Amino acid sequence: MEQDKPGIVIISPRFYPILGGGENQARLAATMLSKNGYKVTVIASKVQGAPYFERKNFFSIIRLPSFNFKKKDGMPAVLENLFFVALANVALLTRLYTFKVVMFFFGLDYFSLIALPLKLLGKKTLVRTASMFSKEIGNIRFSAFSRVRLILIKAFDIYIALSKELYFSFVADGIPENKIILLPNFIDEKKFFPVDEEYRLILRQKNALKPEDVVVLYVGHLNAIKGIDFLMRTINEIDLEEFGLKVFILGSGKFVSNSMENEIKDLLRNAGKKQHVNFVGTVEDVAEYYQLSDIFVLPSKTEGMPNSLLEAMACGSACIATAVGAVPEIISNNYNGILISYGDVKSFKNILIFLAKNKIERKRLGRCARQTILHNYSLQKELHEYQKIFSRLAKNK
Repeated sequence: MEQDKPGIVIISPRFYPILGGGENQARLAATMLSKNGYKVTVIASKVQGAPYFERKNFFSIIRLPSFNFKKKDGMPAVLENLFFVALANVALLTRLYTFKVVMFFFGLDYFSLIALPLKLLGKKTLVRTASMFSKEIGNIRFSAFSRVRLILIKAFDIYIALSKELYFSFVADGIPENKIILLPNFIDEKKFFPVDEEYRLILRQKNALKPEDVVVLYVGHLNAIKGIDFLMRTINEIDLEEFGLKVFILGSGKFVSNSMENEIKDLLRNAGKKQHVNFVGTVEDVAEYYQLSDIFVLPSKTEGMPNSLLEAMACGSACIATAVGAVPEIISNNYNGILISYGDVKSFKNILIFLAKNKIERKRLGRCARQTILHNYSLQKELHEYQKIFSRLAKNK
């Protein structure tokens, strides 16, 4: 019954208007749960132009003061994250009677400093993460501090592992298996879906594309971690005009460390490829770009559970992705996509050319990709799993 549904706080330092895989998952979770009768409040860091408080899509957002979020790594990022943790603790303490469950997005390290006092206050916590260690403190894994950290992170009630690799990392670090749930990212399959050829042509005309153009799509931050430089090096090895390739780049270097936006634009300009590559920038609703494209590329150096890959697969794109993070758990090579090694420009180039020339193979890969999403990553399946988790937490009072 609706009155039995617990109040939920979602803590996600990076949140809308920042657009990215984890950020989109946090927003989708807030929307999905609130529409299904849960009272949801999101606590996030404030970014320029966003209000401190707003009501959006049936849930509330509280944004806490921050400074230059993730512009730098190392100690500035540590101090910033600790500042966020302190403010988040205050925000939760002033709202103790409005929630029973707190969901954490993006990591364990700092959030254990929130989960521990919540545990003492009788609240339930679950953490949803794609990695074990925050990158700026990951190099202390075997130090004395790391042993303290491993004690702290056991304060959570439920650990949602986005990949099998992370599941086994939790187990190796002493998290009881009965507290770990393997639950990957999820996709709204009714928002991200293949369109018929007639509507696809309309989308292409809207973007000044010819029917015969083969569109290659990249969606993500413009930094080295996402492999944008690897993609640009590969593109520079291909005669884009000869194979009818048009490249669309969605995303920017804003809100990320080590931005390469200016460098890759200069690289393309100097290589004479600019007329074949369209930098669209940050787009809130990316569905139509997946739907008009033929090939989606994920050239990342490292990954967790990539949201953009799942969205592209849901729209029936032929996908090429580096075999990093959870990607090999999603893509079965040559069945529902193609896996490559990061930095292998020659293989990447040859696969792009092969798919550009082979429409039948693109369509086959896209159909299999769509079926993978429907079977394993659908929104309704995720909602059902969350409801089971909340029911379990309610029984363990």
